[in-house]
Amino acid sequence: MTVDPNASTAFDRAFDGYQYDSQIDDMAFDLNSEYLNIQAIDQVDITSIIPLHIKLGTAGPISIKIDKLENVDPSLDIYLKDAFNNTFHNLRNASYVSDPLAVGDYNNRFFIVFNDPTTLSNDSNQLSENDIILFTPSGQDVLHIKKGIQMDIDTVTLTNMLGQQIKTWNVEEQQGIIKIPVEQIATGNYIVTMQTSYGTQTRKVIIK
Repeated sequence: MTVDPNASTAFDRAFDGYQYDSQIDDMAFDLNSEYLNIQAIDQVDITSIIPLHIKLGTAGPISIKIDKLENVDPSLDIYLKDAFNNTFHNLRNASYVSDPLAVGDYNNRFFIVFNDPTTLSNDSNQLSENDIILFTPSGQDVLHIKKGIQMDIDTVTLTNMLGQQIKTWNVEEQQGIIKIPVEQIATGNYIVTMQTSYGTQTRKVIIK
């Protein structure tokens, strides 16, 4: 990756390079679903987001690190964002190592970013596990969301282990246990992302 004022956020023939020979396990920059080995942009700031494409032919954890930096502002933080787990890892401090991943293509999950918004969050917005409890009662194709404190939950989004958003529900009834129908959802492990009056909250759930 390079920064050049003559480049742009689109594909620039003089700067960008396509990925032609994909390996069994590989990574590339993802520019509008075009995979690049070399990507140039005109500038970098705390709002910049660089999507990555990860291809895994063998299951297991992945590692992402900075090999070398040249002419980079030493005060500029560089993070690996995992959108699935909503985590930010400072690549200047150490390599990123993921949890074990399944075989497949990972798009819209991993990003290079230059700001960690979680460090700016208000501690009062950090809820305990008991403040939001998720469960699926035996014999029911319904996800139950039980609130341990007073709050509003506006939307509920289900994301699979590949980082793909499966479905989003708008929540209208706030009283009692919120019930989300999941009869059309395949069994497996999922991340549930909820937009609440306490900000974005995430939980893991197993749908059987």
